[in-house]
Amino acid sequence: ANYVPLISELKKLLKHTHFAVKSKTIAAINMICEGVGEKLFAHLKPMLSLLLNLCKDKKVTKASQNGLDVLFGNIIGFSHLIDKEDGLPPFLNEKKEKSTIVRQISLSFLLRCIERCDSAGPRGYLDEELASNVANLCVDKTKDSDSGVRKEAIAALKGLLNYGDERIQAVAMDSVGKLERDNPRAYKSLMSSHSQSSGSNRANASPPRRAESRPPTSSRQRTTPEKIPATAASTTSRNKATPKRRSNLPSSFNNSA
Repeated sequence: ANYVPLISELKKLLKHTHFAVKSKTIAAINMICEGVGEKLFAHLKPMLSLLLNLCKDKKVTKASQNGLDVLFGNIIGFSHLIDKEDGLPPFLNEKKEKSTIVRQISLSFLLRCIERCDSAGPRGYLDEELASNVANLCVDKTKDSDSGVRKEAIAALKGLLNYGDERIQAVAMDSVGKLERDNPRAYKSLMSSHSQSSGSNRANASPPRRAESRPPTSSRQRTTPEKIPATAASTTSRNKATPKRRSNLPSSFNNSA
């Protein structure tokens, strides 16, 4: 099927003045991305910039972010995100992109890509070279004038430092090391998070607890001292020898008796 004319018409609808039309249009494009995939790369790659610009409209921000998530892995990958011409760098350049919302959303999108790249789709792979470029891009944004953008950049770096592959972690650590001198506060925050994550992983790998040496005894199972029957106790007391009383009578009286 030829989807090119349909995609062309859908892109025109993204310029509609009503937010509901834009949201439904994004949903339709998402279905094409998931159903057809990378075969339409040439026609759907421009959706990255279109969706990021749509994020400026609060009424379609959520729909635009969903569209970005579907786009990653099915149509584009990390190599396209770090492209200096058509990727995220132009939207993270503070001199070119004045909207702090767009810069923040671009970095939060990048973090989601890091977190779900293994299940995002065929183009969601992350290797050491790509991880290094992504980390360097995030390190550069820790210098942004907006605190929200800096926060998102640090969050994305934490995502790389806590990634499930030690090789990716090592590459990210090399890039983060640059902050030790340039941005000590950010460096300390990242190292603290990384050490806590490592400690948590070691704790989860601890050996299981040993079984109890003996099971707890219930109140019904507890034994009480056996009572001695009353008859046996009285018999025992009668059998005990009792001392005889000395008589005060003279011995001659006792003999005469």
